[in-house]
Amino acid sequence: MTKFKFAPLLFMLLLATAEPLFSQTKNPELLHWEALISRQLSYPKEARMAKKEGLVVISLATDSDSNLIEIKLVKNGGKHFDDQSLKAVENVRDLWTDNMIADRKPGEIYLLVFNYFFLQEGSTKQDQINSAMNLIQKGKPEKALKIAERMVSDNPYDATGLQLRSQIYRQLGQEEAATTDLIAYQEIQCKVLTQIDIKVYQMVSTQSVSGTIRY
Repeated sequence: MTKFKFAPLLFMLLLATAEPLFSQTKNPELLHWEALISRQLSYPKEARMAKKEGLVVISLATDSDSNLIEIKLVKNGGKHFDDQSLKAVENVRDLWTDNMIADRKPGEIYLLVFNYFFLQEGSTKQDQINSAMNLIQKGKPEKALKIAERMVSDNPYDATGLQLRSQIYRQLGQEEAATTDLIAYQEIQCKVLTQIDIKVYQMVSTQSVSGTIRY
Protein backbone atom coordinates (compact mmCIF):
# COMPACT_ATOMS: atom_id res chain seq x y z
CA MET A 1 0.00 0.00 0.00
CA THR A 2 1.33 3.43 -0.95
CA LYS A 3 1.74 5.66 2.07
CA PHE A 4 -0.25 8.87 1.90
CA LYS A 5 1.93 11.91 1.34
CA PHE A 6 0.65 15.34 2.16
CA ALA A 7 1.13 17.87 -0.64
CA PRO A 8 3.33 20.76 0.59
CA LEU A 9 1.36 23.26 -1.50
CA LEU A 10 -1.92 22.27 0.15
CA PHE A 11 -0.36 22.45 3.59
CA MET A 12 0.86 25.99 2.91
CA LEU A 13 -2.63 26.92 1.72
CA LEU A 14 -4.20 25.62 4.91
CA LEU A 15 -1.65 27.47 6.99
CA ALA A 16 -2.36 30.67 5.10
CA THR A 17 -6.13 30.42 5.51
CA ALA A 18 -6.29 28.99 9.01
CA GLU A 19 -5.42 32.12 10.95
CA PRO A 20 -6.87 34.52 11.47
CA LEU A 21 -10.30 33.05 10.80
CA PHE A 22 -12.54 35.26 8.71
CA SER A 23 -9.77 37.75 8.05
CA GLN A 24 -11.81 40.15 5.98
CA THR A 25 -10.99 43.85 5.99
CA LYS A 26 -14.29 45.66 6.37
CA ASN A 27 -15.15 49.32 6.46
CA PRO A 28 -15.18 51.00 9.89
CA GLU A 29 -18.92 51.68 9.79
CA LEU A 30 -19.82 48.00 9.44
CA LEU A 31 -17.31 47.00 12.10
CA HIS A 32 -18.80 49.54 14.51
CA TRP A 33 -22.35 48.37 13.74
CA GLU A 34 -21.34 44.75 14.40
CA ALA A 35 -19.65 45.72 17.66
CA LEU A 36 -22.81 47.50 18.84
CA ILE A 37 -24.81 44.33 18.22
CA SER A 38 -22.26 42.13 19.95
CA ARG A 39 -22.16 44.30 23.06
CA GLN A 40 -25.87 43.69 23.66
CA LEU A 41 -25.52 39.92 23.68
CA SER A 42 -24.97 37.51 26.51
CA TYR A 43 -25.74 33.85 26.92
CA PRO A 44 -29.37 33.65 28.12
CA LYS A 45 -29.46 32.46 31.71
CA GLU A 46 -32.31 30.03 31.07
CA ALA A 47 -30.46 28.40 28.18
CA ARG A 48 -27.20 28.29 30.12
CA MET A 49 -28.85 26.57 33.07
CA ALA A 50 -30.54 24.07 30.74
CA LYS A 51 -27.25 23.59 28.85
CA LYS A 52 -28.91 24.48 25.56
CA GLU A 53 -27.11 25.75 22.47
CA GLY A 54 -28.63 27.59 19.55
CA LEU A 55 -27.91 28.86 16.06
CA VAL A 56 -29.89 31.92 14.97
CA VAL A 57 -29.84 33.37 11.46
CA ILE A 58 -31.34 36.75 10.66
CA SER A 59 -31.72 38.09 7.13
CA LEU A 60 -31.21 41.70 6.12
CA ALA A 61 -32.98 42.71 2.92
CA THR A 62 -31.53 45.70 1.08
CA ASP A 63 -32.85 47.83 -1.78
CA SER A 64 -31.09 49.04 -4.90
CA ASP A 65 -29.52 51.89 -2.91
CA SER A 66 -28.18 49.50 -0.23
CA ASN A 67 -30.71 50.73 2.33
CA LEU A 68 -31.87 48.23 4.95
CA ILE A 69 -35.56 47.56 4.32
CA GLU A 70 -36.36 44.38 6.27
CA ILE A 71 -35.03 42.37 9.20
CA LYS A 72 -36.33 38.81 9.40
CA LEU A 73 -35.67 35.67 11.43
CA VAL A 74 -34.87 32.87 8.96
CA LYS A 75 -33.49 30.19 11.29
CA ASN A 76 -34.92 29.60 14.72
CA GLY A 77 -32.44 28.72 17.45
CA GLY A 78 -34.82 28.78 20.42
CA LYS A 79 -36.99 31.51 21.94
CA HIS A 80 -34.41 33.09 24.25
CA PHE A 81 -31.73 33.06 21.56
CA ASP A 82 -34.11 34.37 18.88
CA ASP A 83 -35.57 37.18 21.01
CA GLN A 84 -32.20 38.48 22.13
CA SER A 85 -30.62 38.35 18.66
CA LEU A 86 -33.55 40.07 16.94
CA LYS A 87 -33.76 42.77 19.59
CA ALA A 88 -30.03 43.51 19.30
CA VAL A 89 -30.30 43.98 15.54
CA GLU A 90 -33.50 46.03 15.74
CA ASN A 91 -31.87 48.32 18.32
CA VAL A 92 -29.21 49.39 15.83
CA ARG A 93 -31.38 49.38 12.72
CA ASP A 94 -31.44 53.18 12.52
CA LEU A 95 -27.63 53.25 12.50
CA TRP A 96 -27.42 51.27 9.26
CA THR A 97 -25.87 53.11 6.30
CA ASP A 98 -25.46 52.13 2.67
CA ASN A 99 -21.67 52.30 3.12
CA MET A 100 -21.78 49.14 5.23
CA ILE A 101 -22.12 47.01 2.09
CA ALA A 102 -20.29 49.29 -0.31
CA ASP A 103 -18.17 46.33 -1.45
CA ARG A 104 -21.20 44.10 -2.00
CA LYS A 105 -24.09 43.98 -4.43
CA PRO A 106 -27.09 46.16 -3.47
CA GLY A 107 -30.63 44.84 -3.55
CA GLU A 108 -29.60 41.49 -2.08
CA ILE A 109 -30.50 39.63 1.11
CA TYR A 110 -27.60 39.18 3.53
CA LEU A 111 -27.33 37.08 6.66
CA LEU A 112 -26.30 37.67 10.25
CA VAL A 113 -25.38 34.46 12.07
CA PHE A 114 -25.52 34.17 15.87
CA ASN A 115 -23.96 31.02 17.28
CA TYR A 116 -24.64 30.31 20.97
CA PHE A 117 -22.56 27.39 22.21
CA PHE A 118 -20.61 25.92 25.10
CA LEU A 119 -16.87 26.18 24.60
CA GLN A 120 -14.89 23.14 25.67
CA GLU A 121 -11.13 22.86 26.01
CA GLY A 122 -9.55 22.29 22.61
CA SER A 123 -12.81 22.91 20.75
CA THR A 124 -12.24 26.36 19.23
CA LYS A 125 -12.22 26.65 15.45
CA GLN A 126 -8.49 27.22 15.48
CA ASP A 127 -7.97 24.16 17.70
CA GLN A 128 -10.00 22.06 15.26
CA ILE A 129 -8.08 23.34 12.25
CA ASN A 130 -4.76 22.71 13.97
CA SER A 131 -5.85 19.17 14.86
CA ALA A 132 -6.93 18.50 11.28
CA MET A 133 -3.64 19.78 9.87
CA ASN A 134 -1.66 17.67 12.33
CA LEU A 135 -3.58 14.58 11.23
CA ILE A 136 -2.96 15.42 7.57
CA GLN A 137 0.75 15.80 8.23
CA LYS A 138 0.72 12.34 9.81
CA GLY A 139 -0.89 10.86 6.72
CA LYS A 140 -4.36 10.51 8.27
CA PRO A 141 -6.61 12.66 6.03
CA GLU A 142 -9.67 10.49 6.73
CA LYS A 143 -9.51 11.42 10.42
CA ALA A 144 -8.93 15.07 9.51
CA LEU A 145 -12.03 14.87 7.33
CA LYS A 146 -14.12 13.87 10.36
CA ILE A 147 -13.06 17.05 12.14
CA ALA A 148 -14.04 19.19 9.15
CA GLU A 149 -17.36 17.37 8.85
CA ARG A 150 -18.09 18.06 12.51
CA MET A 151 -17.31 21.75 12.01
CA VAL A 152 -19.76 21.94 9.10
CA SER A 153 -22.41 20.03 11.02
CA ASP A 154 -22.08 22.27 14.09
CA ASN A 155 -22.45 25.46 12.05
CA PRO A 156 -23.19 25.14 8.29
CA TYR A 157 -23.10 28.94 7.99
CA ASP A 158 -19.44 29.10 9.03
CA ALA A 159 -17.31 28.99 5.89
CA THR A 160 -14.24 27.78 7.77
CA GLY A 161 -15.37 24.16 7.96
CA LEU A 162 -16.40 24.11 4.30
CA GLN A 163 -13.08 25.60 3.27
CA LEU A 164 -11.14 23.02 5.24
CA ARG A 165 -13.29 20.10 4.11
CA SER A 166 -13.04 21.13 0.46
CA GLN A 167 -9.25 21.06 0.66
CA ILE A 168 -9.22 17.67 2.37
CA TYR A 169 -11.63 16.21 -0.21
CA ARG A 170 -9.36 17.46 -2.97
CA GLN A 171 -6.33 15.91 -1.30
CA LEU A 172 -8.25 12.60 -1.12
CA GLY A 173 -9.04 12.82 -4.82
CA GLN A 174 -12.76 13.39 -4.26
CA GLU A 175 -13.05 16.25 -6.73
CA GLU A 176 -16.84 16.35 -6.97
CA ALA A 177 -17.26 16.68 -3.20
CA ALA A 178 -14.45 19.26 -3.09
CA THR A 179 -16.15 21.35 -5.77
CA THR A 180 -19.54 21.14 -4.03
CA ASP A 181 -18.01 22.43 -0.80
CA LEU A 182 -16.12 25.15 -2.66
CA ILE A 183 -19.34 26.41 -4.25
CA ALA A 184 -21.12 26.38 -0.88
CA TYR A 185 -18.14 28.17 0.66
CA GLN A 186 -18.28 30.90 -1.99
CA GLU A 187 -22.03 31.34 -1.50
CA ILE A 188 -21.54 31.83 2.23
CA GLN A 189 -18.79 34.35 1.53
CA CYS A 190 -21.27 36.39 -0.45
CA LYS A 191 -24.32 35.99 1.76
CA VAL A 192 -23.09 36.02 5.36
CA LEU A 193 -22.45 39.61 6.36
CA THR A 194 -21.04 38.69 9.74
CA GLN A 195 -21.00 35.93 12.33
CA ILE A 196 -21.18 36.56 16.05
CA ASP A 197 -20.21 33.78 18.45
CA ILE A 198 -21.64 33.89 21.97
CA LYS A 199 -19.62 31.35 23.92
CA VAL A 200 -19.92 30.04 27.45
CA TYR A 201 -16.94 28.43 29.14
CA GLN A 202 -16.96 27.78 32.88
CA MET A 203 -19.99 30.07 33.28
CA VAL A 204 -18.27 33.02 31.60
CA SER A 205 -19.76 34.42 28.39
CA THR A 206 -17.83 36.14 25.63
CA GLN A 207 -18.62 37.49 22.17
CA SER A 208 -16.53 37.65 19.07
CA VAL A 209 -17.36 39.16 15.70
CA SER A 210 -16.12 37.78 12.43
CA GLY A 211 -16.93 38.33 8.79
CA THR A 212 -16.55 36.17 5.74
CA ILE A 213 -13.31 35.55 3.89
CA ARG A 214 -13.23 37.28 0.52
CA TYR A 215 -10.66 37.06 -2.20
